[in-house]
This record gives sequence, structure tokens and C-alpha cells, in this order.
Amino acid sequence: MGGYGAFRFARATNATYVTAISPQFSIHPDVVPFDKRYGADAAGFERDLSDLTRVPRPD
Repeated sequence: MGGYGAFRFARATNATYVTAISPQFSIHPDVVPFDKRYGADAAGFERDLSDLTRVPRPD
């Protein structure tokens, strides 16, 4: 199962932990507008958690 599937079905399988290693860092349409595969599932995905263009600040 890929990382997306592991997160998607974690609750249904009563998983306590999920480890996902994936080069795809986001499914949010604002971050990856060219990727149309997960549009229906991206509604609850937080954009800021996957936006690698933001620069973290120590403060």
C-alpha cells in the first residue's frame, strides 16, 4: 500500500501509526495544480502543512 492509501485507510484498520515515504509531498490543488488524481480527497488536506515553498522562521 502506498503512503496515501495508508493514511486514507488508517482509521478503518485501527492503525496506531503510519510511516509513509513518498516523493509526493502534497495533494492540495494550490500546491500541485497539475496533479488531478486526488482532487476529491484534497478538500480536508491542509495546504500549509505541505507547502515547501514557505520558508520557516525561527521566531
